[in-house]
Parts: sequence; structure tokens; C-alpha cells
Amino acid sequence: MNKLETLPYRGARDFYPKDQKILNYIFNIWREAALESGFEEYNGPFLEPFDLYAAKSGEELVKEQLYSFEDRGGRKLAIRPEMTPTVARMIAAKSKSMIKPIKWFSIADFWRYEKPQRGRGREFFQLNADIFGENSVLSDFEVFTLGARIMEHLKAKPNMYEIRVNNRLFMDFALEKIVGFSSDRKSIVMRLIDKKNKMAPGEFEKALVDSAKATGTQVQKLNELLKFDLNNVRKLADENRGAKELTDFFELAKKSDYAEIFVYDPQIVRGLDYYTGLVIEQWDKNPKNNRSMYGGGRYDGLTDLFAGAEPLPATGFAMGDLTLINFLESWQLLPQFKNETAALVTVLAGFTQNSVSISETLRKSGIKTELYLNDGDGLDKQIGYANRKEIPFVLIIGEKEAKDGKVMVKNMATGEQTACGLTEMNQILDTLWKA
Repeated sequence: MNKLETLPYRGARDFYPKDQKILNYIFNIWREAALESGFEEYNGPFLEPFDLYAAKSGEELVKEQLYSFEDRGGRKLAIRPEMTPTVARMIAAKSKSMIKPIKWFSIADFWRYEKPQRGRGREFFQLNADIFGENSVLSDFEVFTLGARIMEHLKAKPNMYEIRVNNRLFMDFALEKIVGFSSDRKSIVMRLIDKKNKMAPGEFEKALVDSAKATGTQVQKLNELLKFDLNNVRKLADENRGAKELTDFFELAKKSDYAEIFVYDPQIVRGLDYYTGLVIEQWDKNPKNNRSMYGGGRYDGLTDLFAGAEPLPATGFAMGDLTLINFLESWQLLPQFKNETAALVTVLAGFTQNSVSISETLRKSGIKTELYLNDGDGLDKQIGYANRKEIPFVLIIGEKEAKDGKVMVKNMATGEQTACGLTEMNQILDTLWKA
């Protein structure tokens, strides 16, 4: 019989306890920041009908990255590659009875068939935060600043990252009125702009000519558009709604705590087909890790895809764990995680029941406690076990302690040992642990 491999599926990860601590740290901050801002938590199915993604997610995602299959009933399904279609479906099902605006967030795992590389795997976790039922620029600002607030919770400084902002309505207008592309070419150009940062010099211009049939003049004008600053945009605010939204957004940002964080970047367009207004990408500014960390934007009208649904404006973003971990590591922002177990209760021959009773008392008092499992091992070995696992306190109960109705508490950091009564044991431990 052939032995099985110990490696996980390519692009997936094993989360050993030290890895899970990092993931839990990120999840806790995501959840804390979202709840602080009045978002409510939800979740959805791991499997969805294939058509949910084929309708609006974008050709590349559906044809190249989607994990899809038929179930035994002949239904075509897909493992979720993103949350936006799911949350739009859920909102569409009950929106008429919901209080608006609807502010929701989720923390879930996703799969995409991509080439695994730094910051990108086939399995990943994301925070998704969305606001439905409000089309004001303030709602975009509210959800996008949640990303900045998360970075504050993670101890990130303004020199470490930036959130780049653009507007699809403005780019749609500019590609037609300023550059001169026809309506049937604009979506091709948008996708090329989205990939521009990953292209070699000259490749972008060649792709414009080959794929979008761009003329030399159009290539020149597009390159000029991609160098626009906010002053160029402000001049068009009376002419185009997208330009007005950009102007209003940066007025809000200027008066907030995040003025340094938000920057205008005409190259940010987002590749998915459902974006309709303001769009963002957060970028790591570390020279060794200079890349997009996550993105999002406004996607009005996605609920229109569902039968009987009312049309709802929507805006949101999704922040992934892989690029965020890379960011925290490159800026040395990950904390040192201590062992969450506060105490090890030793087990000596003849006194097993005493040790079991003590461990249960501590656990009921809220003190995380491990019970040693082999009463045939000597005390030195049990203390050595606690030392290797970095458990800060060891509780010893043997013949003398049992006779006196006491327990010996050993502080592993100082080596000090304190004999205390069973009734005061958890109080002493709790005091030492918090110190």
C-alpha cells in the first residue's frame, strides 16, 4: 500500500497552532473594527449556483479561476471565489423588509484556481464589509475608512500604506470623451488598465493596439489620462458625476484622520465587471512588498440580477489574510504571541484525582489550564514540559500538599514557589497571570 503525502493540496495551507494564532489575531481585529463602526456580522454558503458568478463576476474569474462541478442531482455549482454575489443575493431576498442602510460584514474562506505565489493562494480568508441602500459618497467614505481603521488597530503608520482611489463613472466618461474610445472598446481598455502594473514596459501600449484597436493618438491620450491629478478631475466635476464623486470624496478625506492615507490614482479601475462608481485599492508602501493588498468599490445594481428584488445601491470592500500577513511581517508588526494556557497542573502517582479537581476548579474560574496526562512521569519531566511549552505557572500537588490542603504554585519565570490554600489558589494565579 502506497503511503499518503503529508503536504496539503497546492495553494492551500495547514494552520499549525502558531499560524492559527496569527489568523485569530487578524480575525479578532477585523471583527472588532467592523463592530465599532456599526456593521453586523453575517455568513453565507460555501457552495453557490454556478450562474451566480457567471452573471456578473468577470470573464477571467469564471473561466479560469472558478472551482465548479456538478452535484449528484446534475446541478452546476461553484465553490465561492468571492462574497459579493452571495451577499447581493441574500440582500435581494429580504431587502424589502430590512431597515436601510444595511451595514454587514463577514469573515469567511474562499477558493480560486490561481498560481500560488507570495500573497496569493488558492484558499484564502477575507473580511467583506458592505453598505446597501445608500448612494451617497459618505457611505463610500464610511466603508472605505473601515479599512484604514483596521490598519490603525494593527499599529500600521501612514508611511506604511496608502489607499488609492478612482471612479469607474469618471473613467468611463474620460475614455470616451477625452481619449476617444467607442463604447464597445471601453471594457477591454479598463481590463488592460487594471493589469498595467503587472506588465513589462511597452506591453501595455501593444495590448491597447492589439486588443482594443487603439490608434497612436488614443494611446498617447490614454497615457496622459493615467497621469491626471485631482486638479484635472475637479475641472470636470460639473460635467461628470464620477468626477464630482471623486471631488466630494477627497473633500471628506481632507477633513478626516485619514487625509494622508487616501490618494487619487487614475490607474485604479478594478477588474470585476460589477463596479459602477468609486473604487479603491490599498497598497503596501514597503519597497520589498510594494503591491496591492485588497480592493473594493461601489457596485450599484447587482441586486437587480435577482427576480423580484428592488434595485439597491451598494458599496464595499474585501480584505484578504495573505497580503495582510505579508504586510505585517514586512513591517514587523506581528505581536509576540504568548501561550494562552496560564497553568499546568502536575499529576503525581496516587494524587491524580486531586490534580483533576484542581484543574476543573481553575477552568471554572476562567483560568486556562492544562492537566498533565501521565502520572508515571517524574516531577522534573512535567516541569520541563511546561518550560518547553512556555506555560508560565505549574501547580504541584503531592503527598505533603494533599495532607496540608494546599497546592504549590511555581512561577516559571522567577523560579519562586508559593504554597497556598485551595480556596485562594485561583485568586493568586489570576493576580500573577494578569501581572
